[in-house]
Amino acid sequence: MGNIVASLLNSDHDGIPGSEQTCGLSSCSSDSTESHEEQTNLPESRNSRLQAVNTTDDNSLATTNVKQELSNAEKALEVMQTMYRLRTPLLHEKLDQLKIDNRGGRLLIYERLKRYICKHEPRLLNRPNTEGKTERFYDYLIVIDFECTCDESAPEYQHEIIEFPAVLIDVRKQEVVGTFRSYVQPVRYPQLNEFCVKLTGITQETVDKSPTFVRVLTKFYNWLKEKNLDKSTRYAFVTDGPWDIAKFLQMQCLQSEIGVPHIFRHYINIRKCFLNNYYMRGDLAPKITLAKMLSECNMEFVGRPHCGLDDSINIARVVIKMLKDNIEIRVNERLVKGKNVKVKDYARQLSLKTSRFAGSQVPTGKENVESKNRDFPTWREVLPYKNIFVSRDAFISGDYLQ
Repeated sequence: MGNIVASLLNSDHDGIPGSEQTCGLSSCSSDSTESHEEQTNLPESRNSRLQAVNTTDDNSLATTNVKQELSNAEKALEVMQTMYRLRTPLLHEKLDQLKIDNRGGRLLIYERLKRYICKHEPRLLNRPNTEGKTERFYDYLIVIDFECTCDESAPEYQHEIIEFPAVLIDVRKQEVVGTFRSYVQPVRYPQLNEFCVKLTGITQETVDKSPTFVRVLTKFYNWLKEKNLDKSTRYAFVTDGPWDIAKFLQMQCLQSEIGVPHIFRHYINIRKCFLNNYYMRGDLAPKITLAKMLSECNMEFVGRPHCGLDDSINIARVVIKMLKDNIEIRVNERLVKGKNVKVKDYARQLSLKTSRFAGSQVPTGKENVESKNRDFPTWREVLPYKNIFVSRDAFISGDYLQ
């Protein structure tokens, strides 16, 4: 048995796709070219092709290729390569057909399939890997970076989204294939202050003629449909840090009296992915920003900082660089709602706790510090959905791939 197979059997998780020591599995495809390349690795007896022969004229009939039915080991390999795209019932059905135990999470099932192949046809594991690590999980990534109402003197300001941008990345092509942008009219505090206008570049005239958040969310859903991003397509949202979804989107949904849409409750914090793969210098890690990520990739910011669409485009540039470097990009954070929580109750609580900081007049000096410490818990404490880290094992074995 080869060194690769031996290393697989002697390790706990290094056979998991996406790790640096993955066993070189290529994606299964019905494409005739790929199928021919894979078949040439099989023994001659398994790679035979039947030809219709005319004894009088060899050129009178076309050659007919007949594919031999896959062995159980090859079927098991196919399941290994596609299990991240299969819903649990279909995965269990395929395992039942192979007479392989389907109990346990996906990590356990993966190891079970690996042992089965190593026992019957270990050479299958030496096939070259032609699929990117992220491509195994997603067809598309959607970068979002909201711009919100804000106040320079009030860190616990009750934000409202005023720009909703999105940048669509094709994972296989490793390029941007679409953008979405809509400005949003704030409702609770419709008048933008001078600091907010200067920071975001969004004017009062722009938001006054824009739709409210719920209408913009509907427009965004329609854009997803136009891009054929439905339940049959694998995609995930990408943000620069936890704030866009865990804080800004959640605050906006509370004020609009709607729950956080399910499609946003699992997302990719690209800062964490970047830190894990590029930014290993401990003294710099806590200070990572979009500008530092771009610098590390030998790129400069293009556009206007704090313009939501420009920020999203620059985040997308970092993501594409990571895709080209074959870095695994996956869901690493999720929102979990507390038990027995009613959205309207939390909306009222949030309003009571942050209303004093909502306007331009806020306590200053010692009064400001004491008020914040006594009356105003941080957004992490107040908001009903809590931001939770998703480990790689939990990602592989959980529902994040559905």
